[in-house]
Formats: sequence, C-alpha cells, structure tokens
Amino acid sequence: MTARLVRVAIVGEVDALPAHPALTSLEVVAQVQEIGELLKAPSHEHEVAIVVCGAADLREANFQGALARLARDVPVVLVVPNITRHASTVAARSRALGLIRRDASTEGLARAVRAVLRGQIAYPPEALTVLLRLLPPLASPRSSARATT
Repeated sequence: MTARLVRVAIVGEVDALPAHPALTSLEVVAQVQEIGELLKAPSHEHEVAIVVCGAADLREANFQGALARLARDVPVVLVVPNITRHASTVAARSRALGLIRRDASTEGLARAVRAVLRGQIAYPPEALTVLLRLLPPLASPRSSARATT
C-alpha cells in the first residue's frame, strides 16, 4: 500500500532540506522565500508548512512573530541549522509542532511532516530536554494534596 502524498509548502531554500530530490512522500505545492508570502496564500492548498531558517532568522522578532502566526493556521516543521536552546525555545513559543536539524535524514523530515499532520509533536530528544529544563519545578503530589486539604 502506497502512502498518499502530503501537500507541503516550503519557506526558504529547498536546497537546504535533507536530500530534497528523494522526498517522494511529499508534494511541494508552494515554495516561497518569506513566511509573509505564505501567510497571504490560501492555506487549504497545503497541509503542512516546512520553514527552513538560519540562526539569524531565529533571533529576529519579526520572524518569530510570523512563525507564530503561520503555526496558528497550519502545522509547521521548523528546519534549523542546529538544535540549540534558542532554536528549541523559538519553536516551542511559536507553537511549531515539528523541529528538525537541516542535516536530518530524508526519512526524518518525512516522519516529522506526518507526525505534525496528525497533531503530534516531532522534536528531537535534545530539544525536549532543553524545554523540560525551562519549566518551573512541579509540586510533588504530596505537597499538592496538603495544599487542598
């Protein structure tokens, strides 16, 4: 049984994606250079947005805001040069469901796209570790029980 093609829109350089010619499970229906261009396009044409960015993009407030707006409309996989604390935080704050390194395998990108299409989070373990460390300590069950009695 052949899996159906997932319609994706790509923001940024397609050449920066892992082994792009081998992405046979994805149908690229749009390619734009800026997130703003994709925000103006009809979102029904694509099921997932793949946003390829650089470290400088991650530091820009305008990029972060546009990424958050896009993620409200469509599941997003953010493709970054490296999984860093900053990249992980930007992805999580923007509500991008997927985060992968630029040098991830073709299969890794396809898995991330299919996961976010199902509403699942597709972050590498090192990103999840960073994000868990940013959370405030949770109260233990005993202290919660004492607080309610």
